[in-house]
Amino acid sequence: MKNSILILLLCLSFQFGFSNDRDEVLNRARELKESKNYNQAIKEYVSYIKLFKNEAVNLKDVYYEVANCYFLNKNNFMAFKVIKETISRYGATKEDLESSTVLDKKLLEVAWADIFPQYTELRKQFVKKLNNVDIYVENNIVELKTN
Repeated sequence: MKNSILILLLCLSFQFGFSNDRDEVLNRARELKESKNYNQAIKEYVSYIKLFKNEAVNLKDVYYEVANCYFLNKNNFMAFKVIKETISRYGATKEDLESSTVLDKKLLEVAWADIFPQYTELRKQFVKKLNNVDIYVENNIVELKTN
Protein backbone atom coordinates (compact mmCIF):
# COMPACT_ATOMS: atom_id res chain seq x y z
CA MET A 1 0.00 0.00 0.00
CA LYS A 2 2.79 2.42 0.92
CA ASN A 3 4.54 1.65 -2.39
CA SER A 4 1.35 2.42 -4.33
CA ILE A 5 0.96 5.76 -2.59
CA LEU A 6 4.63 6.59 -3.15
CA ILE A 7 4.37 5.77 -6.86
CA LEU A 8 1.21 7.85 -7.17
CA LEU A 9 2.87 10.82 -5.46
CA LEU A 10 5.92 10.55 -7.69
CA CYS A 11 3.74 10.45 -10.81
CA LEU A 12 1.74 13.46 -9.68
CA SER A 13 4.84 15.46 -8.83
CA PHE A 14 6.39 14.61 -12.20
CA GLN A 15 3.21 15.70 -14.01
CA PHE A 16 3.05 18.90 -11.98
CA GLY A 17 6.71 19.65 -12.71
CA PHE A 18 6.22 18.97 -16.42
CA SER A 19 3.22 21.30 -16.48
CA ASN A 20 5.24 24.02 -14.73
CA ASP A 21 8.04 23.62 -17.29
CA ARG A 22 5.54 24.17 -20.07
CA ASP A 23 4.11 27.22 -18.36
CA GLU A 24 7.61 28.65 -17.92
CA VAL A 25 8.36 28.29 -21.64
CA LEU A 26 5.09 29.98 -22.60
CA ASN A 27 5.58 32.77 -20.07
CA ARG A 28 9.14 33.34 -21.32
CA ALA A 29 7.83 33.57 -24.91
CA ARG A 30 5.23 36.12 -23.87
CA GLU A 31 7.78 38.18 -21.95
CA LEU A 32 10.08 38.22 -24.97
CA LYS A 33 7.19 39.33 -27.17
CA GLU A 34 6.32 42.14 -24.74
CA SER A 35 9.94 43.29 -24.83
CA LYS A 36 9.74 43.29 -28.65
CA ASN A 37 12.31 40.49 -28.99
CA TYR A 38 10.14 38.79 -31.61
CA ASN A 39 12.72 36.38 -33.07
CA GLN A 40 13.54 34.93 -29.67
CA ALA A 41 9.85 34.87 -28.72
CA ILE A 42 9.07 32.83 -31.84
CA LYS A 43 11.75 30.32 -30.86
CA GLU A 44 10.24 29.99 -27.39
CA TYR A 45 6.72 29.58 -28.79
CA VAL A 46 7.98 26.86 -31.14
CA SER A 47 9.65 25.13 -28.17
CA TYR A 48 6.35 25.30 -26.34
CA ILE A 49 4.45 23.82 -29.29
CA LYS A 50 6.97 20.97 -29.53
CA LEU A 51 6.25 20.06 -25.90
CA PHE A 52 2.79 18.97 -27.08
CA LYS A 53 4.05 17.06 -30.13
CA ASN A 54 2.33 13.76 -29.26
CA GLU A 55 -0.73 15.17 -27.53
CA ALA A 56 -4.12 16.14 -28.90
CA VAL A 57 -4.09 19.72 -27.66
CA ASN A 58 -5.64 22.70 -29.40
CA LEU A 59 -2.92 25.31 -29.72
CA LYS A 60 -4.81 27.83 -31.86
CA ASP A 61 -4.12 30.76 -29.54
CA VAL A 62 -0.43 29.92 -29.34
CA TYR A 63 -0.27 29.83 -33.13
CA TYR A 64 -2.00 33.22 -33.20
CA GLU A 65 0.69 34.53 -30.85
CA VAL A 66 3.40 33.21 -33.20
CA ALA A 67 1.66 34.85 -36.17
CA ASN A 68 1.50 38.13 -34.24
CA CYS A 69 5.26 37.98 -33.58
CA TYR A 70 6.02 37.44 -37.26
CA PHE A 71 3.67 40.28 -38.19
CA LEU A 72 5.16 42.67 -35.64
CA ASN A 73 8.59 41.68 -36.95
CA LYS A 74 7.44 42.71 -40.46
CA ASN A 75 7.44 39.14 -41.82
CA ASN A 76 3.95 38.95 -43.31
CA PHE A 77 4.76 35.84 -45.35
CA MET A 78 5.44 33.76 -42.22
CA ALA A 79 2.55 35.37 -40.29
CA PHE A 80 0.14 34.37 -43.06
CA LYS A 81 1.67 30.88 -43.22
CA VAL A 82 1.12 30.35 -39.50
CA ILE A 83 -2.52 31.45 -39.74
CA LYS A 84 -3.04 29.06 -42.66
CA GLU A 85 -1.51 26.26 -40.62
CA THR A 86 -3.89 27.09 -37.77
CA ILE A 87 -6.81 26.66 -40.16
CA SER A 88 -5.60 23.37 -41.65
CA ARG A 89 -4.24 21.84 -38.43
CA TYR A 90 -6.69 23.06 -35.77
CA GLY A 91 -9.74 23.91 -37.83
CA ALA A 92 -9.77 27.63 -37.15
CA THR A 93 -12.76 29.17 -38.89
CA LYS A 94 -13.12 32.69 -40.20
CA GLU A 95 -15.33 33.35 -37.18
CA ASP A 96 -12.59 32.03 -34.87
CA LEU A 97 -10.08 34.38 -36.47
CA GLU A 98 -12.40 37.38 -36.29
CA SER A 99 -13.50 36.77 -32.70
CA SER A 100 -10.06 35.90 -31.34
CA THR A 101 -8.88 38.13 -28.54
CA VAL A 102 -5.30 36.99 -29.25
CA LEU A 103 -4.88 37.43 -33.01
CA ASP A 104 -3.88 40.96 -33.99
CA LYS A 105 -6.84 42.55 -35.83
CA LYS A 106 -4.55 44.47 -38.19
CA LEU A 107 -2.81 41.21 -39.07
CA LEU A 108 -6.11 39.52 -39.88
CA GLU A 109 -7.20 42.46 -41.99
CA VAL A 110 -3.99 42.30 -44.05
CA ALA A 111 -3.81 38.49 -44.12
CA TRP A 112 -7.39 37.72 -45.13
CA ALA A 113 -6.88 38.75 -48.77
CA ASP A 114 -4.03 36.24 -48.98
CA ILE A 115 -5.83 33.50 -47.04
CA PHE A 116 -9.29 33.79 -48.60
CA PRO A 117 -8.51 32.05 -51.94
CA GLN A 118 -7.13 29.04 -50.02
CA TYR A 119 -9.55 29.09 -47.09
CA THR A 120 -11.90 26.34 -48.29
CA GLU A 121 -9.02 24.03 -49.20
CA LEU A 122 -7.38 24.64 -45.82
CA ARG A 123 -10.64 23.77 -44.06
CA LYS A 124 -10.95 20.61 -46.16
CA GLN A 125 -7.48 19.56 -45.03
CA PHE A 126 -8.67 19.84 -41.44
CA VAL A 127 -11.90 17.93 -42.09
CA LYS A 128 -9.93 15.08 -43.69
CA LYS A 129 -8.11 14.63 -40.38
CA LEU A 130 -11.34 14.18 -38.42
CA ASN A 131 -12.25 10.75 -37.17
CA ASN A 132 -15.97 11.54 -37.17
CA VAL A 133 -17.20 14.54 -39.15
CA ASP A 134 -20.76 14.21 -37.83
CA ILE A 135 -19.66 14.55 -34.20
CA TYR A 136 -17.64 17.62 -35.18
CA VAL A 137 -20.54 19.23 -37.07
CA GLU A 138 -23.20 18.40 -34.47
CA ASN A 139 -21.23 18.96 -31.26
CA ASN A 140 -18.07 20.81 -32.29
CA ILE A 141 -16.00 17.97 -30.78
CA VAL A 142 -12.71 17.29 -32.52
CA GLU A 143 -11.69 13.64 -32.71
CA LEU A 144 -8.68 13.30 -34.98
CA LYS A 145 -7.79 10.11 -36.80
CA THR A 146 -4.92 8.17 -35.33
CA ASN A 147 -2.12 7.27 -37.68
